[in-house]
Amino acid sequence: MTQLSFSACTPLGDRVKGLSLRVGAQMSATEFLTTLREGRAPGERYIGYITSTYPLVVAFNEGLLRSFAKLDAVQDAGLAKGMARQLIEELDHNDLWRGMLESFDIDHAAAIAQFRADYTGTSEEALRSARDSLLAGLHQGGSSVTTGLLGSPVFPEAVLLLTYQIRRTASDPGLTFWDHFACQLAVEVAVVEAVTKSVLPGVVGREDLSHHPIGLAWWRAHSRPVDCDAESAAAADDEERHQQDAIELLNRVGVALGDGSATTRAVEDTLDLLHATVRCHDADVVSFNATRFTKLRPSGTSGR
Repeated sequence: MTQLSFSACTPLGDRVKGLSLRVGAQMSATEFLTTLREGRAPGERYIGYITSTYPLVVAFNEGLLRSFAKLDAVQDAGLAKGMARQLIEELDHNDLWRGMLESFDIDHAAAIAQFRADYTGTSEEALRSARDSLLAGLHQGGSSVTTGLLGSPVFPEAVLLLTYQIRRTASDPGLTFWDHFACQLAVEVAVVEAVTKSVLPGVVGREDLSHHPIGLAWWRAHSRPVDCDAESAAAADDEERHQQDAIELLNRVGVALGDGSATTRAVEDTLDLLHATVRCHDADVVSFNATRFTKLRPSGTSGR
């Protein structure tokens, strides 16, 4: 669980950053990311992780698009333009993730089709019930990352539930644009923390995981610049500046959101589900296997 104690005067953006850094560290402490960081994670588990996470990369973009509906085209024109620029950047990052999957011969179109079948085959009521049940268990100190309430989907339950949470914060009329903005920022900060400390160090230098440059491109763009080329460092610097700007913006607008408790709760729930999407790849619980999405190479062609 992600709850931290904050002073009533702690600005909202700083509050989101603190929660996110804590969860990023918790993600790094999972068995999966620990073994990856130490160079001991089997390649198939890493490929399973990036395949099962792909729907979340898509959901992040979809959530950004959905949240636009909460902006006023006149009063929020400047903000909308800024978010549109971010959307273009995120769509480019989607291409990097797809390229990473292709470098491992993963059919990303088949993977997302299966995920959508899993998701649309589940009622909203079931998704909401499973999300609430999983979060309740985590808030009580439990470690389970599945509820068993969604049947037997191919993709990990936590991935379906985080997708549901992203769509909810973006679209629910009972939540503001800033609630979703804060949740989106929280995911970005936590991911950069985990990528910098665990994912990138665990992938760099392993020929089986970084045999093609695009296999590192997304990670480098979402890490703090450490021992990388100038282009990668510039991309990482851009991400860090974007996050700092977003934190400062939340600090300013948070004053108008009262005590920010509703936003903080949405952020905590989103981060707990994000943590669960990594935890479900730990050796004691992992069940997802990406081999069903592997493309068959034409006869006579060489592998990686």
